[in-house]
Amino acid sequence: MERYVAGRRSAQLRHAVVVEEKVGNTKKWDVRESAGRLEVAFRRAGDLRDNIVNLSRWKGIGAAAPLFAEAFCRANKNSRETTRSSSANNIVSGLVQYLTVKGVKISGPDDTPMDLGESFLTYLKGRDTTHPTVLSVETQRHYYGTFKKVVLALHEMDPRWKVIRIPPKPFAGLPRKSKPKELDRAAWANVMKAAVEECISTMDEVWPLLDRVHSALAQKKKGDAVSLSDPAEAIAQILANFDGHLPRQGAVHKLPVNRPGFSRQSSAV
Repeated sequence: MERYVAGRRSAQLRHAVVVEEKVGNTKKWDVRESAGRLEVAFRRAGDLRDNIVNLSRWKGIGAAAPLFAEAFCRANKNSRETTRSSSANNIVSGLVQYLTVKGVKISGPDDTPMDLGESFLTYLKGRDTTHPTVLSVETQRHYYGTFKKVVLALHEMDPRWKVIRIPPKPFAGLPRKSKPKELDRAAWANVMKAAVEECISTMDEVWPLLDRVHSALAQKKKGDAVSLSDPAEAIAQILANFDGHLPRQGAVHKLPVNRPGFSRQSSAV
């Protein structure tokens, strides 16, 4: 049985390639499957490395996972890399999670539940009484939108996949975004209190250093050397090197320790 399913799956993939070639487009991706791993590679121009998207967790779909991966590539062939990555995760958190809780595996169009499109939508909206979920409207739209794109690509690959029907206007009547959460004033007050206490603690630690920094700056103006082992003197040296401004940490690390005005006692800044 497994050999038959695998053979049928390979035939469908070959059919997809032929169709792609007939319409005059060069296929710019590969679906790669090995033991425990499924990934797709989008080829990029020139000598740039392929954009690899790991779809191994899609194996939860069942034996048809490589076909869904092929459809994913068709649907995202012109998408940005970040879009491809987020879309792949949407399928995992959406469809794969749904099939897992339902105990459903899909090997091909013939064993796909006829109500998959509708029942998956019911699940996302939290209306499945046996497996209730709580998802924001935006999340529902993201998960179902990605599912819809992949399914429509499956329809193009093989008309038999039209067994997965996509309801028209699946979110009609729902707002584009969820209502904002109520502000917990007590929690907000606690956050602000902690922030103020941390600020006071920081200033208590920093304030005594300021006089010493000013003294070290005066020492620098006289041409005297400062020691990097002393935080106040090290800050004065950095300010002197960067026209009175504190630079990014990476720029500080590039300062040569043995230049005039530096002491060789320490280089720990």
